[in-house]
Amino acid sequence: MKALKFVSQLLLIASFTLPGSLALLGQSNPIETAKPFIAAKQFGEAAAVYENWLVTYPNDANIWRELGVVQSWNGQQLKSIEAFKKALELDPGNLEIRRSLGYAYAWRGDYSRANEMFIFVLEKAPTDEEAQKGLAYIALWSGNGKRAAQQFLNLVRRSPENVEYRLALAQAHKMSGKPGKAAQAYRAIKNLSPENPALNQELTSLRTQPVFAEIDIWGGYSKVASSSSDGLRLMQVALQLRQDLRVYARFDKSLSVDNLDLLRRNVRGNVYNLGGYYSWNDQTGTTVEAGMREFGEAQPTQYTLRAEQTYAIGKNIHLKGGLMAAFGKNTPSEWVLFAGTQVSAARWLVFEPGFFFSRLNAYSYDHRFALNTKFLPGKGYELNIGVLTGRAQIENEATMRKLTGAYFVGIFPISKPIWLMASYRYENGFFDKLNTAALGVRFRFGQPR
Repeated sequence: MKALKFVSQLLLIASFTLPGSLALLGQSNPIETAKPFIAAKQFGEAAAVYENWLVTYPNDANIWRELGVVQSWNGQQLKSIEAFKKALELDPGNLEIRRSLGYAYAWRGDYSRANEMFIFVLEKAPTDEEAQKGLAYIALWSGNGKRAAQQFLNLVRRSPENVEYRLALAQAHKMSGKPGKAAQAYRAIKNLSPENPALNQELTSLRTQPVFAEIDIWGGYSKVASSSSDGLRLMQVALQLRQDLRVYARFDKSLSVDNLDLLRRNVRGNVYNLGGYYSWNDQTGTTVEAGMREFGEAQPTQYTLRAEQTYAIGKNIHLKGGLMAAFGKNTPSEWVLFAGTQVSAARWLVFEPGFFFSRLNAYSYDHRFALNTKFLPGKGYELNIGVLTGRAQIENEATMRKLTGAYFVGIFPISKPIWLMASYRYENGFFDKLNTAALGVRFRFGQPR
């Protein structure tokens, strides 16, 4: 009986101690325990495994570092930095911990402290590739494209098959305004990784990005009612002075050939514009333009002012709106309000609806709606197809006049410096029918400053 009681006591003790022993056994290697969570991207659960271990073993520098890594992956950069700093206190000579802390500082945007960490590692180990990569990324993320390009070029020479380095090199060349070298880097990546679908898009983007100078020349044929005209329609010179600043000057003769009243009286209607676009940041930009409408001696010269604001909502939606005013001596002032949006439905398809309201006086006004559909088949080609409709109230008329129309505009890059353009427009307007066909050429020179 005593023997049976003793065995029962042993079993009872085991029932209490066995779960604890199994739990301890399960945590005997927290890195192995956390692996399934990391593989499933359950970084919070992996961090909990390490934190439980550190309650018992607070001086385990390696686990502090592992904790910092998963916290960083989980987006907890401040906690990650604190974990790495704790690991470094316990093991000051560990270069791997210093590299990890350097990246944590860099992802946090603290480039100065990140730079200190990577330089310290390179002083101890001058050939350390991860530290060299860290310094290169700091240059790239902080906007120093020239330095980043040089540092990633050194890494590419060290590891020619590394696609990551070549991608970063291409981005650095693109940032520093060297699209030719960026394209060369992307083509090298394509040879190493031909299945990468983003490369063709990047090469197209480089082909179509702004250059220092562009010259557009348009000529064409117009028929308004029973009158027609042909010849020069428009000339424009645009300069990309900086990555965020573009200015232009335009001579527009289309009013002379598209307005029936001016055509019949053989009166020129030349328009001169000076303007610029400034990009405040990745989300918003402003266009300001001043102009002059010249009508010879037939009627007074008009002056125009236009302002337009754009704003991006995410990557696929852009909003825009603005105001234009035209005024002159002894002539009624004209006001135009416009608003629109740009919606990217796919990489190759963009919808651009817009609304315009014009007012000459209290009794004369019109409003128009236009829908442009932009097709982007790739390699810089572009096709715009649009429709428009409108209604106008004319002074002393009881009923409103209607307008309908359609158009297309195509852009065809035949080489890097020369693009061809074509357009056709039809309007059943408020007063007359208009048919216009035009051809243009665009010359592109240099790189943006």
